[in-house]
Amino acid sequence: MEMGGAKRRHVVALGVAVVACLATWNAGQWQSTSYHAYHGMYDQWNDYASQWFHSDRMTQASPAAVYDFVDPGSAWQPNGTDPLNDRESFDQFIVWFDCFKPVDDHRSALFNDLEKGLGGGEQLWVWVDRRNAAVAYPTDFALLRILRQDQQAVLPALSSLLYVKGIHIDKKMNRAPLQFRNPFPVGNEAGEYREEGAGDPFEIGKGPGRIHTPFSFEPADQRHLSFSSHTSLKDAYQASQLWSEGYTGSGIKVGLFDTGVIENHPDLRNVMMRTDWTYQNTTADGHGHGSFVAGCVASANKDCPSTAPDAELYTFKVFTDDSESFTSWYLDAVNFALYQNLDLINVSIGGPDYLDRPFVEKFRELVASGVVMFSAFGNDGPRIGTGNNPADEMFVIGVGSHDTNNKISRFQSRGMTIQESPIGYGRVKPDVSTFGDVNSLKINGGCKILSGTSVSSPVAVGLAAALASSIPEAQRPRLLNPGSMKQVLVEGADRMDGESVYLQGGGMANLLKSFDILKEYVP
Repeated sequence: MEMGGAKRRHVVALGVAVVACLATWNAGQWQSTSYHAYHGMYDQWNDYASQWFHSDRMTQASPAAVYDFVDPGSAWQPNGTDPLNDRESFDQFIVWFDCFKPVDDHRSALFNDLEKGLGGGEQLWVWVDRRNAAVAYPTDFALLRILRQDQQAVLPALSSLLYVKGIHIDKKMNRAPLQFRNPFPVGNEAGEYREEGAGDPFEIGKGPGRIHTPFSFEPADQRHLSFSSHTSLKDAYQASQLWSEGYTGSGIKVGLFDTGVIENHPDLRNVMMRTDWTYQNTTADGHGHGSFVAGCVASANKDCPSTAPDAELYTFKVFTDDSESFTSWYLDAVNFALYQNLDLINVSIGGPDYLDRPFVEKFRELVASGVVMFSAFGNDGPRIGTGNNPADEMFVIGVGSHDTNNKISRFQSRGMTIQESPIGYGRVKPDVSTFGDVNSLKINGGCKILSGTSVSSPVAVGLAAALASSIPEAQRPRLLNPGSMKQVLVEGADRMDGESVYLQGGGMANLLKSFDILKEYVP
């Protein structure tokens, strides 16, 4: 029996991982990287962000099967007696393993081997349970809480274990603009931090933790909008020409890593699965960004239709309604996504921290399995070198913003990439640009306009979903992959006159030109 394309990609990816793991074990070449920990640079935990209690309850709805994973219990609260329940006393670490194994196997190995390495006695660390949808599958990491006073003993012991690949702080992601530091401060040797616009000369800086630039925003000046309230993505990209041939995104699985969507949203046809990875006990969107992003891909509202209304949506609520997240939430969510056989994913967040290695490597793993990943390039313009991660990664299609005057949006972050500095020259990013002022969905239905690259990115995903649905299903394993989709979008893009390649990448996405290229595309 012929195996489906998505399933084949997933099986191949898992097979490669298992073979590599066994080969490494047999060769006796387990490597352990040195841990890194820092004091005084880690954001303080809020009272609720240390445990995740989720059930595996599923509910089904017609006409499509819809699965919800939600939190049935209360969030963690410090009890004031155990220092490992006192947020001022500990840090939480991601312990990264070389292989995927069931959670209980990893836990047993750590309890046995770590305690031997510490010589027994009082336990100086706590295993943090992650009760979410991902723990039913093999995992490659654990969360440990370690008292700050004991980290000098525990971290080297952890690092010495042969199956531990790395140890990293579980970074809290904060919504914040980039800060700009005066390199020539007066009366303040360390430099004074201010937000953008505070005056020159200023250097880019960031505080502790992993920051992400603000989500999309409501335009302050309606006169400069790319879209009026009557303009739709369907019309802007002439999607009706693809629709007339039956290409509406049908059969394409799209993962959205955002703030979720409500159940039975009236303007979304095919929400196949909703999952929660936060502590909020709901898969619904209480922020509004997740609903808007979903509409950029698949809105069926007659006043703001998108380009792929029949795409199948899988929503991953990885941000709270207050725009907070943690690296570990993403790791579990992406691990779960590996088992859903997705075709495309959208990650409308980013920040300057490309050194959050588990975060970056986990998405690299997902893309290596054949999933096409899109990410917003950031809203930290117009300063040069402010491109966001993960959009600045080679394996990601980084998406910028333009207006109706064929100019880069002022708010868009600018390339080149800065990962290569100071020993090399940055790469061209973003890869392609779409409209930066978009008419899409509200939380409970209806339309509104928001601006930002975090809405430009799902616009590109909608274009990709429509294009992907034009590929005969039997040919998708060969034609639908990260490399081919990037090539088709970039080659079909319209260049913007007078704009640097480090601002526009390939240029403005053109659905019809990319469609013509895809019809003749040979890998």
